[in-house]
Amino acid sequence: LCGAISDRYTVLYITGEESTRQIKLRALRLGVTGENVNLAAETDISAVCDMIESVRPQLVIVDSIQTMQCAEISSSAGSVSQVKECTSRLMNTAKSKDIQFTDPETELLISLLKQNMTEEESAKADKIIRLMRERKSK
Repeated sequence: LCGAISDRYTVLYITGEESTRQIKLRALRLGVTGENVNLAAETDISAVCDMIESVRPQLVIVDSIQTMQCAEISSSAGSVSQVKECTSRLMNTAKSKDIQFTDPETELLISLLKQNMTEEESAKADKIIRLMRERKSK
């Protein structure tokens, strides 16, 4: 996904599960040049938002949102409250930097992300997405 779009967009790829070295080795195997890809290994959502403001990418990929953590919330990474808060912070940062997605683009990204989830993770993601949409419509 990252390789397919990095020729048109500046991408910030945040990995919470693997090292940047692992990601770079995979990119080499897949033939992804990464000229427009900024790569970082990070799990602190505040640091991720700072990177978004600094790099000003056109697309941000967070792999995965379940590894992100907000220091102000006491629950562990991957909990519904953590995922909800981290998602909210990413959305607010994107809005403040005028990074927008149309509804069809959003649906496409959600379906791509859910392909890498277990059934249980997918069900949790659906619940969080529903809550976020309810919040957005208020």
